[in-house]
Amino acid sequence: MGSVGCAAVVVAVMLVTGCTHDGIQGVSTAGSSSTSPVLPSSSSGAPSATATTKTTVSDPVKGTTFDACSVITDADVAPWWGVKPAKRDAHKTAFGQNVRGCIWDGPRWGIKIYAVNTPISVLEQPNGRFDRQEPVQVGSRMGWLLHDKNWIGCAIGIPSQQGVAAVQVDLNLEETQQHLDQCPLALRIMTQIEPKIP
Repeated sequence: MGSVGCAAVVVAVMLVTGCTHDGIQGVSTAGSSSTSPVLPSSSSGAPSATATTKTTVSDPVKGTTFDACSVITDADVAPWWGVKPAKRDAHKTAFGQNVRGCIWDGPRWGIKIYAVNTPISVLEQPNGRFDRQEPVQVGSRMGWLLHDKNWIGCAIGIPSQQGVAAVQVDLNLEETQQHLDQCPLALRIMTQIEPKIP
């Protein structure tokens, strides 16, 4: 994979995990979970030295038909530990240009469920941003758990057609400072919704 492809993957990963990159803060404020994704995207999201404008694509994800906004119901959301069922379009948030999915915000964490144009093999490549990068079994699919070393986010990515479907749980500031482990919740949600993922 070339440097542009790797950079695009890192950009998508940052969207999912809520990281800081080149001075852009992805840390949530209390009561908000507007962090960036953890999983990388192989669509062009990397900065370009020659590009001065960027065209907005209404649906940048071509590798999978998975659409969390359409298939995740209020009944699905109810057991997610206090997350209110109101949702917003992840594609319309900062760093969300290369994803298709939705965000549910709660008082202690936010949950992002989205699809990206990333082969699952990209998630197994070592990345210094994560203190945990582990294979996980979800239903019949092998995926990856990625935990941000700054404790902000944890994402589970599994194959979905030619892309990746992901569940990401981002802690709000107080829970991040307490180093709460959000990975069990991310895995529980992915296990719950996996039958809805093509």
